[in-house]
Amino acid sequence: MLHYNRNLVLAAFRAAHPDDLEIDAQTITDFDTELFEMYDARLREQAAQSNIPVNKFNLSMLAFFAHQSGGQLVATRVRHAIRFFHSVEPQP
Repeated sequence: MLHYNRNLVLAAFRAAHPDDLEIDAQTITDFDTELFEMYDARLREQAAQSNIPVNKFNLSMLAFFAHQSGGQLVATRVRHAIRFFHSVEPQP
């Protein structure tokens, strides 16, 4: 079982490895674990502080956004993800 939403893990993997077209389930599981270990604790903390409901889907989206960020540090990538998440939220 993956930590994050399978489709978002696949999208993040594809973005990070555009030429790798022959992957297996273990590769995706390993990539999901890498995302989880890299981002999850900080994402949970920052999401809660930013009033983003902490659930599997939101954490998956945030991990995807963080992984796509051009930031060098994990903290910067997470900050970018939170900012992007808020910028695309529907306004009441």
